[in-house]
Amino acid sequence: MLSPPPPFGRLLASAALLLSALMPLAAHAQSVLLLDSPDPLHPDVAPLLANVVSEFTNAGATVTEASILSTANAVTPSTFVAPGGGAYDIVIVASLYPAIDATNWPAINTAIQNRSANAFLMFNDGCFDCAPSNVSGMLAAVNAARPATATLGSVVNGPSISYLNTNSPSAASFTGLTPFYGGYVTYFNNVPANNALYLRYNTPPAPGTTVNDVYSVLIPANESYAGQGACLFASVDITMFHGNGPTTGWPGNQLPWYYNKGKIGPAFLNAVKAGGACGLPAEVSKTFAPASVAPGGTSTLTITVKNGGPTSVTGIQVTDNLPTPLTIAPAPAACTTCTGGTLAAAAGTSAVSLTGATLAANSTCTITVPVQWPAASAPQCSLNSVNGSAVNTITPGTDFTTDFGQVNTPATATLGCQGAAYAPAIGVSKTVTSTGPYSAGSTIGYQIVATNSGNVTLGNVQVNDDKITPNSTTCPSVAPGGTCTLTGSYTVAQADIDGPGHVLNHASASGTPPVGAAVSAATSADTPLVPGAPALQTTKTVTSTGPYQLGSTISYQIVATNSGTVTLSNVLVSDSKTTPASITCASVAPGGTCTLAGSYTVTVADANAGHVLNNATAEGTSPRNVKVASGASVDTQVLRPNPAPVPSLGQAALALLGLMLAALAGRRLGRSGV
Repeated sequence: MLSPPPPFGRLLASAALLLSALMPLAAHAQSVLLLDSPDPLHPDVAPLLANVVSEFTNAGATVTEASILSTANAVTPSTFVAPGGGAYDIVIVASLYPAIDATNWPAINTAIQNRSANAFLMFNDGCFDCAPSNVSGMLAAVNAARPATATLGSVVNGPSISYLNTNSPSAASFTGLTPFYGGYVTYFNNVPANNALYLRYNTPPAPGTTVNDVYSVLIPANESYAGQGACLFASVDITMFHGNGPTTGWPGNQLPWYYNKGKIGPAFLNAVKAGGACGLPAEVSKTFAPASVAPGGTSTLTITVKNGGPTSVTGIQVTDNLPTPLTIAPAPAACTTCTGGTLAAAAGTSAVSLTGATLAANSTCTITVPVQWPAASAPQCSLNSVNGSAVNTITPGTDFTTDFGQVNTPATATLGCQGAAYAPAIGVSKTVTSTGPYSAGSTIGYQIVATNSGNVTLGNVQVNDDKITPNSTTCPSVAPGGTCTLTGSYTVAQADIDGPGHVLNHASASGTPPVGAAVSAATSADTPLVPGAPALQTTKTVTSTGPYQLGSTISYQIVATNSGTVTLSNVLVSDSKTTPASITCASVAPGGTCTLAGSYTVTVADANAGHVLNNATAEGTSPRNVKVASGASVDTQVLRPNPAPVPSLGQAALALLGLMLAALAGRRLGRSGV
């Protein structure tokens, strides 16, 4: 005996067969809602649901899963609102072991009746150990959508193959899929042959008859609730999503999902396209030709309404509000091929509308409108070009409606711009307008020119230079290629000579474009100065009045003069003979002085010498640590002292004789005892 496939898998397999049949059409639906029930007791359920999700996500759809079917009153009208607003393209109702709570069936059926989604796909297993109410609830939904007397039929508790009803009006959409493998199902009986999509036996019934042992039912939108409801797929199995590779135990030695993997999701997504198996009514699309224009250029907007159903669609209304800055061009006049409608598309406006039109079965009609990107909106054109151009959307149910309903896929088109890239820019240059050489106190003239180097007009253009006078100017508006000029001057300071030896001057410019942030630029000019030359000159003078003699005080003044062009620091003036002997000046500017005033007392040596020779020195340091020095001397005359008289030779001889006589007399007296 063959091992039974997981019941939930059997339901998915049936869905796969039905979806695969829709494969040949190009997929376009984007949003899918999967309603199911959590089932921790059956490990086969989670992989099946994962396969369902992968079929649609791999085909480009966004799948939202809500495991709420077994929760009372969990399904409400808000359940069918997509996360981004609007309706889902497809709603999948998948159930197996747990019963769908009876309170949720009315909400599901109402959503089908109101076409809350383009299509509803029901995969409800009828296996022997599944909740029987799930299949009976699905059968009730089928009979409500298309008044019929379908009933539950044979129960097969084993593997089976289901074949496409080639006589079904929808059969052409399913020919790209292999037969569905399933099993453990409860078939439908008494189903109209045109709605019997997949059968237990490979014997297509004659149109207009009823057929038993039906595996999958398809009720197109034009038949669902008399043309007002959603397209409805109903399969008595979900095994079509079971497994991932060949195995024994199944017909053909393969798991049900193996041959149709990757085809099921695209098939269903395309079934909800106008002209697909669902027989959905009018669908809208739009294009621009050419797809991009230069500012002032015109493109043709074509809005296409397609009726893919078997009956005429009336009450067609289309509104298209063009995005800024697009407007309707004056020529040629807007026109439409849609029957019986009123077209409004006034030149110079941005609103296009068609009301009250009719479209025959399996046909299309168009609205053609010339659209212009105004030349005056070149900046916006370029900006939008950078950001994806001008995009607008026609939203079904709001901008697009019919008496019969409509496919809820939005119509979006983009008009690009061929204008040059929106490129606001500004440049700035700075020149010296005066002639050097420049030393301290010299005036340097400058001209700072801001140029609009972009392709859009700049407002509030400001040119700044903090070093010059005046230090700024403002131009209210500067066109591309235009300029804004600041003229000023700067007086060279001694600090410039002492320091860098040049004037480095920075300037900046800024402006505001019509759209976007301000643009700015900066520049500088470096003006050389006359190189600084450190020098020091020393003079020494006598400030007192002579004549001078022994003990006199001589006053001196020693003056060190900065005879260079840079400031000297730590200027030391010294004279070892004066009191005080030195003085230090912390800083002496060019032309400045440092003075030592002192005095000196004439000594004997000076008096004997007849003069005082006095030497003084001065030294200082430049800003670049260059030592400079100089000296000065002054020779001051001093009176010599008067010399003692020098005796003549006769006077000397007489004095000597006197001394000798006195000495002789003294000796005689001594001898005599006196």
